[in-house]
Amino acid sequence: MGGAFGRGSAANLHRLPDRRFVDQSGQIWCFRRFDSCEQLSEPRGIWHDVAENTFYVADAGNGRVQRFKFGSRIGETVAGRLHGCLETPVAVAMAKDGALFVSDSALDRVLRFPPVFD
Repeated sequence: MGGAFGRGSAANLHRLPDRRFVDQSGQIWCFRRFDSCEQLSEPRGIWHDVAENTFYVADAGNGRVQRFKFGSRIGETVAGRLHGCLETPVAVAMAKDGALFVSDSALDRVLRFPPVFD
């Protein structure tokens, strides 16, 4: 893999469907993923559910939406990744009934997910 120990060039990287990158010379690049329950990769949008004091984060780099209880460092995947359907979520909002609306920039669509309750 390119990019290790200073070899290769990071100029003009293009993202591949498998989330690796390729540069203009054809060198394949792979970067460390931050995908555990307490890590985010490319967080883009956030929604604060005031009633539950919970935060929903559009984690674009991992193709998921994570829910964090206030004060907790551990998140729970409530849409995407394990549940499929998301590629690059960039915004999240909650309807009055608790349904999540997620905008996915890679798939050019907005998806509605049913309410998520504990």
